[in-house]
Amino acid sequence: MKLCPHCSASLEEDTVKCKRCGKWTVPIRDIAVPRSRKRTNWKRLSVLGILVIAAAAVWAMPEGPLGTREILDLRPDRQTVLNTMRRDLISLTNLQEQFMGLNGNYSASPSALGFVASDGVTVSLIATPTGWSATARHEDHPSAIGCAVYGGSARPPQSPVIPSEPRVPACTGATG
Repeated sequence: MKLCPHCSASLEEDTVKCKRCGKWTVPIRDIAVPRSRKRTNWKRLSVLGILVIAAAAVWAMPEGPLGTREILDLRPDRQTVLNTMRRDLISLTNLQEQFMGLNGNYSASPSALGFVASDGVTVSLIATPTGWSATARHEDHPSAIGCAVYGGSARPPQSPVIPSEPRVPACTGATG
């Protein structure tokens, strides 16, 4: 038993407020105020929701590395692709002619020429000391769409298109 410090009434040991005078028997700061379960549950549900969304996003991701075009679904149209491949082959032609002027032969190595194809373009190069031919294709378009070029004493490529004259790229379905 304990006594109320205000009115001296007899109280149980665990009593924090006197029933007789209505005053607190212990300082308020010493009383553990229970937290609202509603707020705690809301936080837990929010965290759980974020985790579910993150798990769904990870599950939906495709396997393997993604390029910018795949993420944004930016697939160039056919004419843009043909123009890009034509520019790559013109660049390759100029580099082959420079290499021939310096070395007296053509190169079968794009890296020896300093050539780098545009993003998404694959250039196949075949060369002998006296001639060379190349074809270009784009990964976002069927293999029947492409460009070709040749120079020196090489025979023109037969696929995807046959160029009509040396050092001038020809492309399938080109409109300009």
